[in-house]
Formats: sequence, C-alpha cells, structure tokens
Amino acid sequence: MKITKLLFLPFLFGCIVCNAQMKKDRIEIVLPTIQQEATSIWRTINDIAFFEKQGYQINLPEDTLID
Repeated sequence: MKITKLLFLPFLFGCIVCNAQMKKDRIEIVLPTIQQEATSIWRTINDIAFFEKQGYQINLPEDTLID
C-alpha cells in the first residue's frame, strides 16, 4: 500500500505540471490605452537618432497632433 501511494504522488504531480504547460487554443489581444500609445510615440521620437544610427527607418503617422 505504501509503494502505491509513493508512486501515485509523483504521477499526480507530473500530471499537474503537464496540464499547466499545455497550449491554449486562444489568442488574447490587449488594447493599449491612449496614454500608453502616447508614451510609446514619445519614446520613439526621443530615440529617433539612435534608431537612424542603427539603420532603422522611422515613419510616424502624419497628424497635426504629432507635429
């Protein structure tokens, strides 16, 4: 009886770990807030010199608010 219990616990733990690692069949999309988007654009504007030096081409949206 003790051997059965000793073998069952590692098996049970292994099943729990395997279930936790299984793929999920869904994609979750999280929309950023306006504040997060504004912060991202300002960060890009501040880092334009670095990006251009690394060979990246930066294209920001054309809008009077961005100007």
